[in-house]
Amino acid sequence: MRSEHSSTTSVSAVPRRTLRSLCYEAVRGVYSLLTHRVTDPLSRQRIRLCGVVWGYWPVLRMRRLDLRRRFQLLRRFLRIDWNVVHGHSPSEIAQIALAIDRQSDGRPRQFVEAGCWQGGSSAKFSILCRLYGYRLHIYDSFEGVGDLTPADRAKEWDYEGQYAAPEATLLGNLDQYGERSVVSTHRGWFSETLARGNAPAEISMAYIDCDVAKGTRDALAGVVPALSPDGIVFSQDFHIGPARALLTNAATWSTFGVRQVEVKQLGRRLAMVRCDRGLSRSPEIPRHQPPYRSPERRDGQERMK
Repeated sequence: MRSEHSSTTSVSAVPRRTLRSLCYEAVRGVYSLLTHRVTDPLSRQRIRLCGVVWGYWPVLRMRRLDLRRRFQLLRRFLRIDWNVVHGHSPSEIAQIALAIDRQSDGRPRQFVEAGCWQGGSSAKFSILCRLYGYRLHIYDSFEGVGDLTPADRAKEWDYEGQYAAPEATLLGNLDQYGERSVVSTHRGWFSETLARGNAPAEISMAYIDCDVAKGTRDALAGVVPALSPDGIVFSQDFHIGPARALLTNAATWSTFGVRQVEVKQLGRRLAMVRCDRGLSRSPEIPRHQPPYRSPERRDGQERMK
């Protein structure tokens, strides 16, 4: 399938009914029963962790770490899960950790996180950055999800104001559970920071979790032009229709001068994007793609970041 735009997008997806997905649905069912009367977000997260902790198993395959450090890393991840409310799953963080392990070559590198909430993912990324020689740049407004235009509000769920947490919460969690020494924070809306060129040069890896297509687009505007040749972008919002449509649209990438892009779905919410500006030919887009799913209403009790 060829697009009329200069960019071509290749999309690969996980099978619709794998054993993993069936197990995930079973865990969600048990989780719903157990948490029916539990209202505290952290308590709900701890209950859920008991059913999804197996998702960390790829951490034990990180070849650049010896076995002792792999288990130390796993222990630190679990400590964060037990004490900081967040919005990701163990399997999602494990896949990003494995990507860092494979990408790292001993050179200083840059990691960008766009959207951090209370810093659960930030603390984990900071540990990985300390181990592998990356610098972590965290971008967030610390005011929650930004306003949507009426046109955007008609297309997607309005998360306005949700997931707000003061910068002090992030820094406190980095001090207590992460590695603050490798972190730089950048306060402001993505349209005022990343989209205006306030991004480090040669970004090796970026993680975008902002819940809306507009925020994703603003983050990409700063990240993509600064990506290193082997740079990788992860999106935590692939389950949200407008964000997914943005990532799989060839016109999005042609705006940034990208001639080829591969979007690989790693789970229901996580996708990995690889860009290549130097290739003139690219594989066709598979005809079958999983249907878009409307996002569940996520609040502090449902989200694990």
